[in-house]
Amino acid sequence: MAGWIRNARLGMFLNLCIGGFFILAAVVVVVSVNYNMREQALVEAQSKARIILDRNLATHTYFSRIMKPSIFAWSEPFRSKDYFDHTWMSSTYALREIEKFFKALNPSGYSFKDSAVDARSPENEADEYEKVFFENIKAGRQPETESKVRNIGGKPYLVVLRKGEVMEASCLRCHSRPENAPKGLTDYYGSERSFNRREGELASIVSLRIPLAEAYAAANMFSLKLSAILLVVLLCLFGIQFWLYRRYLLAPLEIIREKANKIATQEGHLGEELPQPFGREIGELTATFNEMSVKLRHDRDHLEELVQKRTESLRESEKRYHSLFENMLEGFAYCRMIYDDNGRPADFIYLDVNSGFERLTGLTDVTGKKVTEAIPGVKELTPELFEIYGRVALTGNPEKFEIDFKPLGKQLSISVYSPEKGYFVAVFDDVTERKLYEDKLKHFAVHDQLTGLLNRRGLEENLSRTIAKAKRGGVSSLLYTDLDNFKDVNDTIGHSAGDEVLMILADLLKAALRTEDIVFRLGGDEFAVLLDGIDGGDALLAAERLRAAVEAHRFELEGRVFPLSLSIGLVKIDGTLALGELLSQADTAMYRAKAQGKNRVVAT
Repeated sequence: MAGWIRNARLGMFLNLCIGGFFILAAVVVVVSVNYNMREQALVEAQSKARIILDRNLATHTYFSRIMKPSIFAWSEPFRSKDYFDHTWMSSTYALREIEKFFKALNPSGYSFKDSAVDARSPENEADEYEKVFFENIKAGRQPETESKVRNIGGKPYLVVLRKGEVMEASCLRCHSRPENAPKGLTDYYGSERSFNRREGELASIVSLRIPLAEAYAAANMFSLKLSAILLVVLLCLFGIQFWLYRRYLLAPLEIIREKANKIATQEGHLGEELPQPFGREIGELTATFNEMSVKLRHDRDHLEELVQKRTESLRESEKRYHSLFENMLEGFAYCRMIYDDNGRPADFIYLDVNSGFERLTGLTDVTGKKVTEAIPGVKELTPELFEIYGRVALTGNPEKFEIDFKPLGKQLSISVYSPEKGYFVAVFDDVTERKLYEDKLKHFAVHDQLTGLLNRRGLEENLSRTIAKAKRGGVSSLLYTDLDNFKDVNDTIGHSAGDEVLMILADLLKAALRTEDIVFRLGGDEFAVLLDGIDGGDALLAAERLRAAVEAHRFELEGRVFPLSLSIGLVKIDGTLALGELLSQADTAMYRAKAQGKNRVVAT
């Protein structure tokens, strides 16, 4: 279907579409008119039904409230108790007879009936449809009026049902008990039907049928005439628009098509132009076509010159690319990934490399070789490299990473991407010196330059881990130390000698401790010691060992001996104190030791 539409002639396609639209519009108009005429007929029928129902209700009311009471009063002196005459005593009978005269005079199909359940006359007995309405009204289950279009005897009718009379006191003379009714009534109708009624009880409903067949037939005939008129009008409109399309759209397009076909198949027609047609859009299309035709003729005439220029341009581009490729500082490698039977990266082949690759790796003549051939042991030493390259070649997602390339003893920064599935390009640089410099910076950030010990930042990092360990049940202790009388060294023989003393002190502390214990220089002559895995008495013994080692050492500098000692504050690390609180308590304990005479240990 889609192929037929693409290959269809434009004129045929437009005519079919417009014709189809006209037909659809006509059908919609005819159906809408027919529907609205039927609805109008129904509205008129409902209006007539209300008039007829109200007229008959008025007749009932006149019989029941004026005529019957008057005649009853007039005939009371000479009328016997058993006397009955339905011609004036029964309004239902009177209306039924009037309806017969009406049908004889007006055979239009209208039908009016007072319907009741258990009616005295079979002519007034309700049918099944009317019985349902009667019972629902009696039970109070629906409105007092109902209208519906019903098909009766193969013809449509508007059927209107309305609540009719209710039993009044004057009605009970004939409708209460059989023995209370006139004998003439029971002789005429019998004593079984329409008795035992109560005042206020529903006596009947009114059923009215209005025929709709003629109105519907008129609507259909009008719709047929309208269809014929619309058909003539649409044929005229279609003919006019067909001529306009052919004259001002399709004919110019056909001329353009034929000229384009000649230009495409016969070079001699290149450069030919079309006359300007009527209409701006087709005129612009024709002007563009003429411009294209002239340009094609010009390009064909200068094709060899154009090819030569493009060839030179390609050579220049290739030369620039090759120069950039060869002179870039980074290494460049274009490779094809090799996977094993399980789809895991097993090896890769170098397809092309630049001089930067050879300079950074020291490898030459690797093109066409597998990396496991060019660099033996590379897969065992750097398996993560194969995983990354294989993932990028498979997924196409680029990655950037740094790796310790052990086969060459270098730290490399690598950017890798995949130009097509199964292939990858790696651009890398040697960042070994930068990495060493960063490692030095990291070392200096946490170490004291004079003694080589960890500094205050190093203490805080280690202490944070120790506190976390203590919360899980571990035990440790922290010592804060201060070198007593150190100021005398600086003031007497200078700061260089003081630095020498601090280095000696660092060595003394490390020598007196276990390998798992850590010594920190916090600044000046203040040191800290983290005792791992001991607290209480063991920690106190370790602190005393440090104090005794310093006290026993002979600090002789430039021919003078300085009596130096340690004041030590000891605090237990049990996980209950935060880092700041722990340092503060250790510092306080150390100052208490100095205040108590120096050269001692004070525990919190």
